[in-house]
Amino acid sequence: MKKVIKLMLGVVGATSVGLFKGESVACADDSLPQIGEGYLKSVNQSTIDRMSTMAYALSYQMYQWGDIGVNERLTGNEYNPKNVSSQSYSVGVNSDMGTKQTSKTVNTSVFHNQTNQDQTFTTPSYTETYIDSITTSTTHSAGISTSASTEISVPMFGSASMGLELSYNFSTTTSHTRETQKGWTVPGQAINVRPGHTVEVNWVFYTGEATGTVDLQERIRADIPYKKDAAGRIHTYGLGTVVGDRQVLSDSYWDRYITETRNNWKKVDANVAGHKIGAGTYRVDYGSGFVLEAFDRTTGTKEIIATGYQF
Repeated sequence: MKKVIKLMLGVVGATSVGLFKGESVACADDSLPQIGEGYLKSVNQSTIDRMSTMAYALSYQMYQWGDIGVNERLTGNEYNPKNVSSQSYSVGVNSDMGTKQTSKTVNTSVFHNQTNQDQTFTTPSYTETYIDSITTSTTHSAGISTSASTEISVPMFGSASMGLELSYNFSTTTSHTRETQKGWTVPGQAINVRPGHTVEVNWVFYTGEATGTVDLQERIRADIPYKKDAAGRIHTYGLGTVVGDRQVLSDSYWDRYITETRNNWKKVDANVAGHKIGAGTYRVDYGSGFVLEAFDRTTGTKEIIATGYQF
């Protein structure tokens, strides 16, 4: 059983922070450039600033470690990232989904066979309605007018699952709830009751709840400068390598100069990285199953004799 529900969410955006942290360096050439408005409009200005800080931290680390000489140090606009482009926006579902199933008996019938022969009774068809609801919450806008979507799968009664499409609008900050009324029906069933037995028939409706979080990411392609040669050519590492390889840029230099946690950056390939620009939450309350149970009061046994369908 699969159902797809579309919904719109906002974003928990990352708060803008300073370019770098740690002790200031006395040499004037070590100051970071101020990139003017309009530079690489496809990528957020604060993200460009962050990549310039990476270039600064990387170049200074290599100088401190003796990997480059003083004449190979970068200055001013040479710290600017090269070949920058925003590849796409994506929604990553975190592995923190919590789920639970709850059951409720919504109708009961009792059949007595007081004869010395088997008797067949017929249950009526029974329909139950339930309102599925999906609520999402956000706190800060990422300030980007674009959308992306992803899917989650929530468990139904038994081994079935239901797919939900989550669509995010990066420019909104409001909570959103979508409700959809669904009907569930268990068709009438023939119940065989043995002589002298009493059978209780219960219509049991199951509901599910799923909660979790998502990360909103921008995939960025860029080259991060780290030195210049005698001819003035700028040498670079791919952004994915810089954020993902601790042998290239160590955690100690990242933590010293970059205020943003490294966990917000994930290597995709050597040149591309995913950058977390926000986060979202979701809560789904839904009907997950409808069954007809037969309980033989005489023997104490119980079995499911029919499963309902959704419409």
